[in-house]
Amino acid sequence: MPLQDGYDDHIEVQYIWNNKKYSVIYQPFLKVIFPPYKEERLLCSFTGDYEFYLRNEKGVTKIDDNQRLKTIYEIMGPLCDFYADVRSVISPRKALLYYKVINANEEFLMYDLIMDEEKSF
Repeated sequence: MPLQDGYDDHIEVQYIWNNKKYSVIYQPFLKVIFPPYKEERLLCSFTGDYEFYLRNEKGVTKIDDNQRLKTIYEIMGPLCDFYADVRSVISPRKALLYYKVINANEEFLMYDLIMDEEKSF
C-alpha cells in the first residue's frame, strides 16, 4: 500500500475489542505500539452517535451506503477518533483514502449527534 511515493511498507492490524472488528494502519518504518490505546482509556471512553458526510465541489452528501458505513466504523476505532492522536498510526485522511471511503477531491465530515460537534478529515 503506497502511503507516500516510494514507501510501500506498512503494517495493518485487524483486531476485535468488545466484540467489534477494527483495523489500524501503522506508518512505515516506525515502532508499532499495540494495542493503539491503553486499556484504561478504552474502559473510560464514551462514544457518540454519528452521521457521516462527504463534501466536494458539488456540495455535501450524507453517507448511507451500508458497506461504506461498516468500513468507517472499523477504521475509526473503538474511541471513534480514527486514531488521530496515536503515535505511529497513519493520519485519518490517509486511512479514509486507503479504504476508499473518500476520494482525493473529497472531505470527510463526521457529525456527533449527541455532542453536537463536527469534525472534518
